[in-house]
Amino acid sequence: MEKIKSITSITLDVLKADIARGEKGEPNACAIARAAKRQGLKQVEVLGDTNGIVFEKGGKSYKGTLPAKIRSWISKFDNDGTVKSTLKPFSFSVAVKQYTPR
Repeated sequence: MEKIKSITSITLDVLKADIARGEKGEPNACAIARAAKRQGLKQVEVLGDTNGIVFEKGGKSYKGTLPAKIRSWISKFDNDGTVKSTLKPFSFSVAVKQYTPR
């Protein structure tokens, strides 16, 4: 069995379809969570209260703090009923570290 190396960052590509199908206020189904799952991450949660993202990859758990620009985007996505249709696809990177879930 091949040992999977730990990762230190991820880059997510949020597509128009992720934005259109994303659910406001849903940490497991928002546009960013959908993009992360589409890109192979598991058990994804985008946590607005801690400005973070948690996920599993290769049987390991990771967490990271979202950049301020992305937190602002999430706020617009979740709180402005008219902006969802005007949001454009984007990519971003976030530093992550392995952790042990409680």
